[in-house]
Amino acid sequence: MPELTATNLGEQLELECARQVSNAAFFQHLYQFLVTDKSPELKDLKDRRLLLTQQNKVVAGGAQTVFYRTKTTVRIELSKPLQRQIHLLHAAVQLTDAQLKSLEARTGLREMEPDALAAQLLRLMADEELATLRPAILRALKDLAQGSERARGWFPQVRLPVQGGRWLLPLQQPVYLHRAELRELYPKAWFVDRAAWPSLAGEDNEWDDFLLQLGAWDKPGLYITATPSICQPMTPAMRGYASGKRGARRCCCGTTGCCTCRPSPRNGLRSNC
Repeated sequence: MPELTATNLGEQLELECARQVSNAAFFQHLYQFLVTDKSPELKDLKDRRLLLTQQNKVVAGGAQTVFYRTKTTVRIELSKPLQRQIHLLHAAVQLTDAQLKSLEARTGLREMEPDALAAQLLRLMADEELATLRPAILRALKDLAQGSERARGWFPQVRLPVQGGRWLLPLQQPVYLHRAELRELYPKAWFVDRAAWPSLAGEDNEWDDFLLQLGAWDKPGLYITATPSICQPMTPAMRGYASGKRGARRCCCGTTGCCTCRPSPRNGLRSNC
């Protein structure tokens, strides 16, 4: 074993962790030591592969997010393929909440807070190479959003599945729920593809509520533009949606008979009002 010095201590510790990857007890003792250690040479180890994950891998907290759970952590069930992407500290490592918290600044370990987990899930959702995980990610985000007021902050970043296997951001172009009236009005529009993920019996209403929160439309999408639009006669479908019932004469911008709102198969109603 090479002589330990102030300059190679972190490197040698990293090598030993690689050798001890199957020995969870070693990491238990290591983390307990780091909690109390005050040496400047071991003050910042975020770039060292010292964190043992559930998959028996050692990773660097500065390069990959590794979460730990506390007694108060919200329990979210992640699918097995998703568990391979979301790193959790190995369950055999038993430390108090205070000890785990003290390791954050030194190792890059992170508490599995809802916002932090959501950020990680959204990064995975944006990765085209992990597109097959998107249904599981959407399910996890739905569970994560329950009872969380702060979840609305990341709703605009959630992609929704539509026909053709695509996943779109409703903030950029309208994605509609399945409604007969909308199918008639926008036969070529993007509609949520409910076959893209397993929907458990009795959950349809819950999913609709969640999808609406994410920006899906159950009425013609209305987007404000800076350029003037040419007034065109309102269709019966547009009049019906404008007032909430079929056959109404008032348009969504308050006029009657004609409207600056123009239907577009992909872009909903574009309005200058």
